Order: sequence, then C-alpha cells, then structure tokens
Amino acid sequence: MTIQPDASKRYSVTTPQGVIDFFELVSNDVHRYVSRLTGGNRQLTEDIVQDAFLSLVRHANNGLLSEVGPGWMMTTARRRFIDHVRSVDREQRRLNVYQRAGDGVTDECRDIEAGVLSADRASALLGVLPEQERWALSLQVVDGLSITEVAALLGRSVEATTSLLARARRRLRTIVEATDGD
Repeated sequence: MTIQPDASKRYSVTTPQGVIDFFELVSNDVHRYVSRLTGGNRQLTEDIVQDAFLSLVRHANNGLLSEVGPGWMMTTARRRFIDHVRSVDREQRRLNVYQRAGDGVTDECRDIEAGVLSADRASALLGVLPEQERWALSLQVVDGLSITEVAALLGRSVEATTSLLARARRRLRTIVEATDGD
C-alpha cells in the first residue's frame, strides 16, 4: 500500500534517512508532474527529477532546510524544468545565428488550423511537438500559467508566446486528425 504525502505537512530532512524517507514518499508524484511538463520525455524527466532531489540533498546538507513539504519539491522540479527550457532556447538561438550567417535559411513552423483536445489526449501527444511549443503548452496547461507568465518564464514576448501556443495547438489538431483517420 502506497502512502500519499500530506501537502500541508512538513517532513524532516535533517538526517540522511529523513531525506530518503521523504524521497520515497514524494518521488512518484514529482516524477508524474515532471513527466507531464516534458511531454513524456523519459530522459529529460529523470534528469529534472534527479536534479531537484540533488538540490534537496544540498540544501539539507548545508543546513538550509530542516523540514520540507511536497510543494517545495514540485516547485524545485518546475524551476529545474524552466532552467532547462531557457538553456535549450539560448543554445537554439545561438545555432540559428550561425545558420543564418551560413546559408540564410531559417526553420519556420507550418501554420496549422486551431483545435481543441482533452487534457489526457493532449498530454499523450505533447511528446511529438517541437520543444518550444511543448514547453509553452505544458506550462500553460499543466501549470495553469497565463500567457504573460509563460512568456516571462520562456524569455519571449507575449505576442511571440501567443503565436507559439497557437502553433502548438494547431499542430496537435493536425496530428489528432491524422491519427483519427487511421
């Protein structure tokens, strides 16, 4: 029988066993949450979850934390996800500059008609979206963030984020229509 963590309770992490017990208590929930953010990308999910728990261990070992709740882990994991998004975005911009300088070609996402999906189906399909679209849509749908908040987290303008989210929804609609016809 699995014990569910109490979101309002704080758990002691002053001893190595306390950290292990807390990890065992919340790891499945943190993993599920991060998996939804990453669109089911297993390797990225594992990396983010591990990094979040390493942060807990570092904070506990340095005496910065004595008690922690499940919300702390979720917030830390979400921050690690956002750090990853920003890092990949910086790298992509760097590559785009080199690409434009080399041959003048840019990658453009095709414009696809908008549609609506159930949350479960959208979550299952997120993995096929380009990273920026997947991340923006995940932050808006999974975390319930506004477009302004998503834009700020991704370091984009509100207008660019609105376009990105629209492209993501259109792409999902096209994928669903293609798979429904099979």
